[in-house]
Amino acid sequence: MNMNLSKKVHPYFLTFIFFTCSIFGVGLSVFYKSSFFYSQIWFISFIILFFIISLKYNSLYIIPIVIALGFLLGFNRGNFYFINNNHLKNFINSSISISGKIADDPNENNSSLGLRINDIEINHTKYPGEIYIKVDQKYNLKRSDGIIFIGKVSKGFGHYPISMNFPKIKSIHRDFSKDTMLKYRDDFSLKINQEIPSPESSLGSGYLLGQKQALPKELSDALKVTGLTHAVVASGYNLTILVRLCRRLFAKYSRLLSIYFSSILTILFMSIIGDSPSMFRAGIVTLLSLIVWYYGRKIHPVFLIFFTASITLLANPGFLLGNISWLLSFTSFAGVLILAPLLKSYFFGDKKIKTLTQILIETVSAQILTLPIILYTFGLFSTVSIFTNLLILPFVPITMLFTFLTGVFGFIFSPLAFVFGKITYFILHYMILVINFFANLSWSSIDIKINLLDIFILYILIFIIIIYLKKKTKLDLNSVNLVK
Repeated sequence: MNMNLSKKVHPYFLTFIFFTCSIFGVGLSVFYKSSFFYSQIWFISFIILFFIISLKYNSLYIIPIVIALGFLLGFNRGNFYFINNNHLKNFINSSISISGKIADDPNENNSSLGLRINDIEINHTKYPGEIYIKVDQKYNLKRSDGIIFIGKVSKGFGHYPISMNFPKIKSIHRDFSKDTMLKYRDDFSLKINQEIPSPESSLGSGYLLGQKQALPKELSDALKVTGLTHAVVASGYNLTILVRLCRRLFAKYSRLLSIYFSSILTILFMSIIGDSPSMFRAGIVTLLSLIVWYYGRKIHPVFLIFFTASITLLANPGFLLGNISWLLSFTSFAGVLILAPLLKSYFFGDKKIKTLTQILIETVSAQILTLPIILYTFGLFSTVSIFTNLLILPFVPITMLFTFLTGVFGFIFSPLAFVFGKITYFILHYMILVINFFANLSWSSIDIKINLLDIFILYILIFIIIIYLKKKTKLDLNSVNLVK
C-alpha cells in the first residue's frame, strides 16, 4: 500500500507528538547525561525549529523530525537540570552556607518545620531545582522568605539532591513585594480565624486558601485515612469549583467577560496557593480548557494530560524523580477526565445524572488511577473514602463561599462576618465529625504494600478496562471539558 508522504498533518497532532516525545527525552536524561546538550541555546533552538516546521512543512514526512526535536528538547532540558543537581551532591557531608528562598508554606512535623528551598546559591553559584531543609519550629518562617543556612549537608531523597537537618539560620529576609498575595492571604485568614474557632477555621482556610500547614496533625492524619486530603489542601478540585462558578456566572452576559474573569481568578488562586506541582498542573489545565471553551473547540483529554505533563517537566524535570504530588495529580486528573466519563456513559448512557452520582463516579475513577502509586508509596488503602467523599464533597462549594464571605465582611462589616462565620462553623463542624467518625473506625484503612512490578501490572489492567469501555460506549472524549 502506497502512503502519500506529502499529505498534510494538523498542527494539533504534531504538537501532541512534539510534547509527548519531550517527556521521554526528560526520562532518558535521568539515566544518561551528555555535556554536549548542556547549553540552553539548544533548548530555544529546538522550540523555534518545531514551530517553523509545524507551521510551514506540516506533512507526514515531517513527523520523524518532530519526534526527534521533541525528544531532544526534553533531553536537553533534563541534562541541564540533572547535571547541575549532580553538582549539588558534591557537597554531601560538607559544612557549608546555602542561601535560598522558601518555595511553599512550611510543613509542620511534630517539633520541626520542613522547607522546600529553591533559588539555591552556594559559593556565589546558582543551582536549579529544590533542596529540603528541616528546621526548628521556633522560627517564624513564611513562603518566599529569603534565608541563609549554615550546616552539614546530607543525602537527599526523591527529587531533592541534598538536604539539611536543623542547620543554623544565619539570616531571614522577608520581602512581601516578591510575593504580594501572601500578605493578603494571611490577613484574610486572620479575619476568618477571628470569626470561626479552630479546628474548623483551619479546615475552611485549607479549602479556600490552601493553608495546609494550619491543619492540626490529628485532623491532617484523619484526612489521609479518609481519602479527603485532595479536597482540603486547595488542589485542582478547588480551583475547578471556583472557575466553573465564575465561568457560568459571566457566560450569561459575555463569553469574553467569562474567560477574562475566570483566567484572572485562576492566576490569583495560583498566586495565593503558591508554587506546588499539583497547583502548577491545575493552573495550566484550567487555562488551556478555558481557551478551548472560548473558541468553541475541543481538546482530547489524553492530549491535555501529555501536554501539561510535558510543560511541567520542562519547567522542573525533578518532578520525574519520585515527586508523589506530581504523580498523584496527573493520575487523579486522568481518572476524572478519561475514566469517569467512560463509566458514566457505560452505566447511564446519555442520561443526566445527579450530583451525588457524578461525585461518586469521579471519586471512584480518581481513586482507581491513583491507587497503585498510593499503595506503593504509603502502603495504605482507605476503605471509607467513597463514603466520606459522598458526605463531604457536595458541601465544599458552599463552604468555600461562606468562608470567603466571612473573611470579606470581617474587613467591612463585622456583624455580617459573625453571621456567616456561624453558618460556616456548623458546616465545617459537621465535616469534622464525619471525618473523625470514619477515621476512627477499626477498618477505615488496610495496610497493603506492592512493588514496581505490581504497579506495572495494575496500570496495564486499568488501561485494558479503559480500552474496553471506550469500544463499548463509543464515547467521544473530545467533548469532555474541565470547566464546563
